[in-house]
Order: sequence, then C-alpha cells, then structure tokens
Amino acid sequence: MNQIFDYSNHSDFIEIKSHDNGPFSSCSLTSHKETDGKFVRRNIPIQEECIIKFKEICTKLFKMQYPCSIRPSYAVLPDFTSNISAALYTRYSEHQSLKKLIQKLEGGEDIDNFDLTQKVIIIYGTLLFLNALHQDNAYHGRIKISNIILDSQLYPYVSDPFLYLLNENDPLNNSNNQLIDYIVSLPPEIIKDENYTIKSDIYSIGIMILQILTHQINIYADLTNDYAQILEIKR
Repeated sequence: MNQIFDYSNHSDFIEIKSHDNGPFSSCSLTSHKETDGKFVRRNIPIQEECIIKFKEICTKLFKMQYPCSIRPSYAVLPDFTSNISAALYTRYSEHQSLKKLIQKLEGGEDIDNFDLTQKVIIIYGTLLFLNALHQDNAYHGRIKISNIILDSQLYPYVSDPFLYLLNENDPLNNSNNQLIDYIVSLPPEIIKDENYTIKSDIYSIGIMILQILTHQINIYADLTNDYAQILEIKR
C-alpha cells in the first residue's frame, strides 16, 4: 500500500496547554510553527514492537473518508532512544466531546439546543459513520462518548477508530473510577478477553444512546459507581 502522507516531528509544533487526558493517551493544544494553525496533539504510548501496527493505523486514518469522521493532519513516529512518543495531530476547532456535554448536564447545566431533535442528530451521525465503517468489514473498537466530538452546532464527528489495536485492554488492569466512562461502554466479550467484532460496536453505541437519553455517564449509577463492581455486573 502506498504511503499517502508524510510523518512530522514534535519540533514542528509549540505546545500551548494540556488539553485532555484519557486512559489510552494524553492530549495537548499546539500551534504549528510555520502555519500558526492550531492542532490537538494526542500522544499515544506504544511498545516498540507495535511501530509497524501504528504505521498501518496511520495509513487507515489518513485514507479515511467516512461520513462524520475526523482525520488527523499529521502523525509522529516514536523514538524510543529519545523518549519521544507516537502522536497524532488533528486540527483544532472550538468543540467539545459528548462526554463533556453530558458532564455539564449531570451538573445541572442547561445546554442550548440540546433537545430531542439534536439528540437524534448525534445518534444518527454516529450511526452513519459506523455503517460506512462496517461496510468495509472494519470496526471502531472503542465507541465511547469521549470519542464523539461535537462542533459548535452540536453536530457529531467520530474520532480514534482502529487505535484499540495498539493497547486493547490495558486499563482493565487498573481499577480507576476515572475510567468509568470507558468501562461502561465496553462490550462484555472484551471484558472476557474475547475478540472485538462489529457487534461490539453495536453494543457500545447502544450504551451511548442510553447515556444521551438519561444524561448520565454511568448508566449503572443506581446500582454502583465503583469501577470493579461495574466490571463484575457486565461480566
């Protein structure tokens, strides 16, 4: 397969501030030195034996033309001798994740225009992406509300497909209540150390729909807010 993009270097960017952190990566807001364009840098910790797999994922991401998807603009390969992490740079816009929106709702904040119609638009846009992806016999592998990015009109864009291939279930070994949004969306077969399938994406989007309709990140909140107990329920 021909390479359809060029790898960049972290030195081409100036870090502005830490942007967001998750169980699989850390993010920073950056500025490109030559263009002054703003990009979100997602540092992705990978093992040395996964470099070829990371390159394959980058090719898929840069080639991606699915509806309601976000393609990265730059990729950086890791340099293990210099402690430089792999990273993806995606163009920044004033947006928020669906997770942050639901967190605001949980805190009692009113969100303009977040009515039933807008909820259906978010669900429909995510389904458009998944349908196109599944028609290529591929799957996202990590559908969760932090990977649904909303623009200023609350229109959805799906990020981070295929990245599950790099560090599939590492957080399962880390009992951390900050990972509840990830665990809630995780299909039972993955908790049982079985393989991802297209059905795994369908399960996860079902959880996402419940989170949108109930305005709750932890849909098991009536039972427990404990990471380990949620894992046990889902088994």
